[in-house]
Amino acid sequence: MELSEKQAIATKIIEKMTDSTGDRQRLGTELSVARDIQANMLPRRFPAFPKRHDFNIFATMTPAKEVGGDFYDYFLTDENHLVMVIGDVSGKGVAAALFMSIAKTLIRTYARMGFSPADVLSKTNRDLCHGNSAELFVTVWMAVLSLESGVLTYANAGHNPPLLKQANGQYEYLQCKPCFVLAGFDTVNYVQNAVTMTPGSKLFLYTDGVTEATNADKELYGEDRIKNYLNTCKDEHDLTKILYGAKADIDAFVGNAEQFDDITMVVLDYKEKAATEGFCERHFQATNDELRPVLLFVEEQLNKRGVSLNMQMRMAMVVEELFTNIIKYAYGKTGGKASVGLCVADDVITIRVADSGKQFDPTKYVKDVSAEKLVSDDLKGLGIVMIRRTVDSLNYKYEHGQNIVTVTKKM
Repeated sequence: MELSEKQAIATKIIEKMTDSTGDRQRLGTELSVARDIQANMLPRRFPAFPKRHDFNIFATMTPAKEVGGDFYDYFLTDENHLVMVIGDVSGKGVAAALFMSIAKTLIRTYARMGFSPADVLSKTNRDLCHGNSAELFVTVWMAVLSLESGVLTYANAGHNPPLLKQANGQYEYLQCKPCFVLAGFDTVNYVQNAVTMTPGSKLFLYTDGVTEATNADKELYGEDRIKNYLNTCKDEHDLTKILYGAKADIDAFVGNAEQFDDITMVVLDYKEKAATEGFCERHFQATNDELRPVLLFVEEQLNKRGVSLNMQMRMAMVVEELFTNIIKYAYGKTGGKASVGLCVADDVITIRVADSGKQFDPTKYVKDVSAEKLVSDDLKGLGIVMIRRTVDSLNYKYEHGQNIVTVTKKM
């Protein structure tokens, strides 16, 4: 081969290498821009609503190497209505990130105008269908929660169904017939469903980056694994630990396999309204000597609020069992302080008992007792059974170093 031919070949190789290097640099810049668009469009300040005590929300998003179009959003339209959205745009890079930002903005705009979830998705879909030259689409799950009643109204545009855990229950998939994705056809009419969340309920939203996470053997993480993780999670009262634990469980399953899709998760904790107007609270020493003053306080406060004598006696029994549990299990011989508070609103009695002792969840006791157990000497958990039979809801949480048990009873 002549020297000139060798030089020509070398020149072509250098040109290709230069082009390849430029392509990689352009790709790197595009991915960086896409990540910035995606990150700047998502709410990331937590606690998200520090002045609200009737709910809490936490979210995480781990972008893949090739940035996709996952997004989430949550906001109040007024003091009583919380909107939650999660979505996933088809495609990768800047185009997907920009399409995501448009979809998210449209949804937020229509929701703030007071439209229902089904109407928000219908209007957003029509807008996205126009001028969609890139032929992208987006899956969306959206809900509006009435913080006063607990009614969750939701609609699904081709997205993964969330998992709902009612108070003292298990996480179950919240099923509804998913309608078509957004930006597919402008004639789609979206439908909505509703469910009532009880105080202590949790809602887990996610994108398919969770269930479709794949290990080296090409196995999918799947819906059963995330459901099993949530139902066996030991940190169910700490939203950050729930999501970080879920990501750790996914990582352990995937191992060294590459992540090809964003992993996005949102969890909502719908709480009791113990901090409403008229809530009265008093602190006591967690000792047997203080039991009588505790019961007098409860009876006195309920009597002031016009609660019948029969109901006063029933609620006093509930408080006695809860306070006795604190004495036995939270502090033991060391002793400590406990608080008892209550309010009566909308014909519902709410009582909250809290302590700063050893973490202890009394609601994990058996939910019922057989006739044989009632006549046996082993009556451990009987008090909690009696409470469950007396009240309408019994909820436990461990928050800010406190065991907090809340019961409600409709008069």
